[in-house]
Amino acid sequence: CVALRVEGLTPGLYYYSPVREELRLVRSGDCTGPLLEATYLEREVGNAAAAFILTAAMGRTKFKYGERAYRFALLESGHIAQNILLGAVATGAAAFPVGGFQDTVIDDMIGLDGCEDISLYMVLVGKLKS
Repeated sequence: CVALRVEGLTPGLYYYSPVREELRLVRSGDCTGPLLEATYLEREVGNAAAAFILTAAMGRTKFKYGERAYRFALLESGHIAQNILLGAVATGAAAFPVGGFQDTVIDDMIGLDGCEDISLYMVLVGKLKS
């Protein structure tokens, strides 16, 4: 998760640990620049409070699913994105899924190698404009 303008959170890059059920600050700082460079979505990034970047650890996925690993990683990222979108609607927020972005820019920003650990999908979330 990239916190851009989230009340109560320092702007920066966060990691959600599903095992510990915690959000951990990885690196503080404004990540707007890399998000704009990767997406070219100036208005959408400018209005977002946070960006959820969905990633896959392909080594773990390949171990479990073999040749179908990449397919399952893509399917799961779609399911997670849909849940973020539904959560946004349920709380009165706006959400914008982003499938087209420069992988290398996002991978560099969050510290992924782009081969074994990869970025798959992104959802920008913010306040609903009236």
